[in-house]
Amino acid sequence: MAGEESKDAKKELPPDWFIRSRLRFRQLRLLVALDAHRNLRRAAAELHIAQPAATKLLQELESTFGTPLFERHPRGMEPNVYGEVMVRHARMMLFNLTHAREELSMLKAGTAGKINVGAIMAAVPALLTRTLARVRRMSPRLLVHIQVDTSDVLLPALRDGLLDIAIARPTEEERRGFRYEPLVPEHVCVVAAADHPLANSRRLALRDLLQWPWILQPPTSPMRRQIDLLFQRAGLATPEERIETANLLATTSLIAGTHMLAVVPVEVAQQFAAKGMLRVLAIDFDCGLGNYGIATSEAQLLSPACSRFIEVLREEAHRLTQAPPNRRGTRRTTRTRVAN
Repeated sequence: MAGEESKDAKKELPPDWFIRSRLRFRQLRLLVALDAHRNLRRAAAELHIAQPAATKLLQELESTFGTPLFERHPRGMEPNVYGEVMVRHARMMLFNLTHAREELSMLKAGTAGKINVGAIMAAVPALLTRTLARVRRMSPRLLVHIQVDTSDVLLPALRDGLLDIAIARPTEEERRGFRYEPLVPEHVCVVAAADHPLANSRRLALRDLLQWPWILQPPTSPMRRQIDLLFQRAGLATPEERIETANLLATTSLIAGTHMLAVVPVEVAQQFAAKGMLRVLAIDFDCGLGNYGIATSEAQLLSPACSRFIEVLREEAHRLTQAPPNRRGTRRTTRTRVAN
């Protein structure tokens, strides 16, 4: 039985398998519901069908592919390697169909469509803001949904079809399945409240900052990984007394109400420092982040609106990289090595 199953799994599906199998919308929904609930009864309830009907839908799918998609356990079920692939593509297809419906509705209403853009914090003050301003002038009725988060959150959302474009910093390994174009270098700095005891210090070393609590991004974010490496290279441990968040509002609120330190992009720091809300500390803090850029999914066709948005992103990125350091919001001291 296992041998037959393995043999069937190796059979190559014809190009028009989805037409021959009459793949149904309800089967796609069932795959996503099963992945969410890991229970056939609850998945069937979400689809408002009887459990035997859900069982039949799943059996038809597994028969089409010639292999089980889910492992059955006494307390539920979970997708196997084949199931994970199908769940991911089912989620993407459902999202695309929803996206198509929204675009059609917007066109009927006289609007110019919708795009979903994810961006890391560093891109917001200059690159994303300038791009949005230009795109709005070009297409005032275009609806743009913005999600600001870390790369480790944005890239899975892009892979699942929840985003059309991600302005992020994927590693070489994370770039598989994406079209990626690096654009702008990111520099970071250490900030504190304007009345912090270190605020007026003329030169600081990393060791001088260890007595204070920190606000750092979550360990899975690319920035945090580089910050941890920076401490290691200096022969120091990452501060144990810390709060972990990628939320800018939480970060700035904590800085304003405490003596905590944080690492933020220079462009973000200078915006808040200009309003007297925080102070950039006098420490050279180069954690080697490199460039961030445009990521799109190789599995997705870009709409005309997305293509125009990316074109404007490229142009604004070029302007930012050609501008003098003082105009684009970076500081020369952020490019030197940290003293310990």
